[in-house]
Formats: sequence, structure tokens, C-alpha cells
Amino acid sequence: MVRKPGKPENPERPEPPEPAPVTKAKTLGEALDEMGFVAPDPPRRITLRRLGPARRLTRWRKPEEQE
Repeated sequence: MVRKPGKPENPERPEPPEPAPVTKAKTLGEALDEMGFVAPDPPRRITLRRLGPARRLTRWRKPEEQE
């Protein structure tokens, strides 16, 4: 750590580390490939059922037809 001229040394607060080098922005697909993500086969679609404004489906309250 090099002391900057005109700046008093504070032993309780160290200087922040050097910023990480800037890398090229990746696409979402490239980032997922790098993480090893494997998509389900066949792809599944998440479906949300709406029960009206007063009766929303939650994980604590099941709709009447499932009780």
C-alpha cells in the first residue's frame, strides 16, 4: 500500500482494494453456459392461475377445488 501525498495515514481504515479489471459483457446464454446450466427437456412453462382479485392463489391458501 502506497501512501498518497497530502493524505493522513489512518491505520483503522485501510485503503480499498484495486477495482477488478473490466470484462466484456456477456449474453445471458453465455453466462448460463459458463455456469453449467442445463435446461429441462422438454422445456416447461410455469402457469399462474388467477382466482380473482379477492382470492389470490398463495402457498398458504389453496383454491376451493383442491381442498
